[in-house]
Amino acid sequence: MKKYISVALFCIIILGTICSCSETIVKPDETDTTITTDITDIMSTEGTEESAIETTSEAIVPKESHYTFKTHVSSTVMDEIMGQDMHDAYYNLIDAVLAGETSFRCKDKDTYDWVMGQYPYLLFPVIDEYIDIPTEGPAFADGVGYFAYTIPYEEFKIKLQEFENIVVGILNKALEDEYSDFEKALALYQYFISHYTYDYDTYNSDVYVDNISGYRLLTGGKGICQEISVAYSYLLLQAGVDATVMKGAREYDGENHQWSFVNINGKHYHIDPTYGLGKTDSLAYFMMTDEERYYKDSYNPQDFIPSTVYSQIYGHPEYKATDDSYSELWNCYILSWNADNNTITCESYDGKKFVFEYGNS
Repeated sequence: MKKYISVALFCIIILGTICSCSETIVKPDETDTTITTDITDIMSTEGTEESAIETTSEAIVPKESHYTFKTHVSSTVMDEIMGQDMHDAYYNLIDAVLAGETSFRCKDKDTYDWVMGQYPYLLFPVIDEYIDIPTEGPAFADGVGYFAYTIPYEEFKIKLQEFENIVVGILNKALEDEYSDFEKALALYQYFISHYTYDYDTYNSDVYVDNISGYRLLTGGKGICQEISVAYSYLLLQAGVDATVMKGAREYDGENHQWSFVNINGKHYHIDPTYGLGKTDSLAYFMMTDEERYYKDSYNPQDFIPSTVYSQIYGHPEYKATDDSYSELWNCYILSWNADNNTITCESYDGKKFVFEYGNS
């Protein structure tokens, strides 16, 4: 979180979002590779943008795609929780940043604090990285919020363009134009778990890290759960899939964790790319229900914090993930995916092969 959040709000957010989520993560070099699958063959594990992904008849990576960068994205869950005033103020902030200005219209100081403290972090990582409260003058006055760039604006524009190139590059590498929302979520999940690594140095550090963000993951190739879940959800939003983050604490040890929460075809699901890192032949943490999320790692749905800690303080609508249509994928090896006929070929842990048909809605 950035230092522009008020002291009290900052403490609440830090207590509510710091993730200690590495204990149950399988490191990439410890992943079970007993079965060599088409999925692992086509997905590189080098963790860099340049890592080549071989294209086969069942490859995840398309031959050609035409995704473009979206400056204004938001999630339905976040909008429902935070309200229209904050949504509008955030879009005003984006417009101001893109125009090189240093102020934006904002209803009141409370709205300003939440917009600056939560929205860029979740919905525009590069802006979160390079704006802050002004060191001189008021942060908010008479319906106007103020901010400052942490680098010269001309340098920021370069950083923004570089970030846009990264985002569009991932989308155009991982997705085809005709993919359904489910297929976009699947392709980006496979991209994330094969290209990024967990940052154990940051997790184990006794020093507070100021720049934990989706931006750090997308530009540096490694991160912790907060960064991985934010970046994955953000890429889904860029691809037109409704997504945000979800927070929870394990019942047996109280360790906090953050993952992605998606809305596909009007139903909610939990997707955890952090716990999936390196497990390129598995969808154990993909499209989970509340019950499966709890069964796997003891995250109690009654304690979930959707989207932002604002919901923890002020309440939120009830969001449930109950559709178990994808349960067959949770306990098997993934051999191949054929987007042309909407099938995923799997092998159960006891060696039985089967084909999962997911439809194309």
